[in-house]
Amino acid sequence: MAKVLPEQIVEAQAVRQRQLRAVIQLIFFIAMPSAFVAGFSGVKYIFTQIGTGSVLERNSFLLVLIGLAVFTILFGRYFCGYVCAFGTLGDFVYRVSGFIQEKLFKNRKRKQFSLAVSLPESCFLALQKVKYVILLLIVTGMALQERFFCQFLCPMGAVFALLPILPAAVLKRREENCRKGCSLCRKKCPVQLKLEADSLLSGECIRCGRCAAACPGENIHSFAGRLTGSEVWLVIMKAVLFFFMGTALGLCRFL
Repeated sequence: MAKVLPEQIVEAQAVRQRQLRAVIQLIFFIAMPSAFVAGFSGVKYIFTQIGTGSVLERNSFLLVLIGLAVFTILFGRYFCGYVCAFGTLGDFVYRVSGFIQEKLFKNRKRKQFSLAVSLPESCFLALQKVKYVILLLIVTGMALQERFFCQFLCPMGAVFALLPILPAAVLKRREENCRKGCSLCRKKCPVQLKLEADSLLSGECIRCGRCAAACPGENIHSFAGRLTGSEVWLVIMKAVLFFFMGTALGLCRFL
């Protein structure tokens, strides 16, 4: 049985992880807010060309989508967990909602909602005239369900979930070393992954690191070894690489 860290140490790791992630999210939200739009436009362009039987031509949106796909294959869905402006907005709305609920319902846990909602792209096209109503509904969903848009509506997330991830970027959990009845990794997961067996291999994982930070046995691993809430160098390295890649792809629009 693996060692169990004291609760104070686990909480300190979780706080550091949240702070580091919040700083990186804020930097990308300010520096690259259009990365999501560009990637989304790339997905839309591909399906539009396929639907009309047209040939795919190189453009900046397609290059951005390819860049995001390659980065995802190499490092997992880091874009979703740290870079995506819409994901960051969702995290902010959910936290504000939690703060308000805690103030309104003192001494009670924040209310949780299961919003298994999926709106096909055809619905968006049919309802373009009421796009602000749709946006309001999405923001409401973000307030009630963590990572609502990412889980149920994001077309890029659906594409990234299907991509193969290199073994070096896969998270692993040694189930035999888990404390009986712990499930902290599942409870802290923003996309509600059930981590039984090898489900950390799931393409739904957004690589936010909250499961590793919450694990009292430091029982979640990657190619770099055991992960904890203090794996600062690995997270920052990915952020720097993505920043240079995003900058290079952004410059492609002027070529």
